[in-house]
Amino acid sequence: MFLAYSAANMQEYGVEADDYRYIKSGNTYQKVASDYNGNISARYALAQSCKGIKAGEIEYDTDGDDEDDYTVTDGAYAIVIESGEIKINSTDDAIHCNGGDTFIRGGTIEIDTCDDGITSDLLTSVKGGSIAVNASYEGLEGAYVEISGGTVSVVSSDDGINAASADAAIKEYILISGGEIVVDAEGDGLDSNGSILMTGGSVTVHGPTGGGDGALDSETGIIVQGGTLYAAGSLGMVETPSANSAQYVLSYAQSSAIAAGTTITVTNSDGATIFTTTAKKNCQSVIISLAEFVSGGSYTISLSDGTSATFTISSIVTSVGASSAGGGMGGQPGANQPGMPGGQPGGGNRPGGFGGK
Repeated sequence: MFLAYSAANMQEYGVEADDYRYIKSGNTYQKVASDYNGNISARYALAQSCKGIKAGEIEYDTDGDDEDDYTVTDGAYAIVIESGEIKINSTDDAIHCNGGDTFIRGGTIEIDTCDDGITSDLLTSVKGGSIAVNASYEGLEGAYVEISGGTVSVVSSDDGINAASADAAIKEYILISGGEIVVDAEGDGLDSNGSILMTGGSVTVHGPTGGGDGALDSETGIIVQGGTLYAAGSLGMVETPSANSAQYVLSYAQSSAIAAGTTITVTNSDGATIFTTTAKKNCQSVIISLAEFVSGGSYTISLSDGTSATFTISSIVTSVGASSAGGGMGGQPGANQPGMPGGQPGGGNRPGGFGGK
């Protein structure tokens, strides 16, 4: 149940002003960011937890007096999904693990939610299966997010895949080593409060059209060592992978919009197509990293509207076209980024570093 903002509701249901994170449009509700500046009197709060699958610290009220009698907190918690067909339509998080990890190893999962699709306090790990988050506030979230297999499709009103934690001792990361990932995000496509490392797999990001977010966003840098990366978004907050990356990167930008529906193709010097895709939304910045890129190689990026540019790979990040209007980390396409924590790609303070669990 959603509660309209009022002092009476806050007192009766024990919600606070910070809980009013939803706005109503017709008969649907949408979660908004914590710094949303809309009038609080027009916002709503959830009266109780409405999650689809939940594990972790649970508060119990055994006598019905609205006071928690005890909380189960001992041990580390986990949600493990290995097979089956799961469909969740929830107002709150669809799959949520407090104080632990979520492991997706197989199965077919379809999610529609007003809040997060899959979220864990620690690790969210995907090694197989099919995940379709058709509607969410944030799609996949954890202090650490690791994807090594399966297919992941995310539609989000904020960040698509997010590594974040309230624990200051944690150094967050997103690690992608396999799988097929498609993100359609109104906020940041891939967003890490720490680092992002890609060593394999296929990542497609249809990022934000507004200038306040970016297709890729990290606190301490992005390193690409393998796989296929395509990230398109606005030009205001472009962050490119680091010059410490092992795989070459093209950062292409236009001062005018690349229209939704435009076909984007990369060919080599022999005219053979090595990459092609279609822009799902208007964008100005396109970041592409391919195993086929080699130092000294000549390539052409062509748009179906007739625009094209030929470039030669002379550094890890090759910039073609316009510069960023605002600038996130990196300031403009092609700028160097800091390396990963720990002085090497993939370093972190989680036991075992990347892949430590």
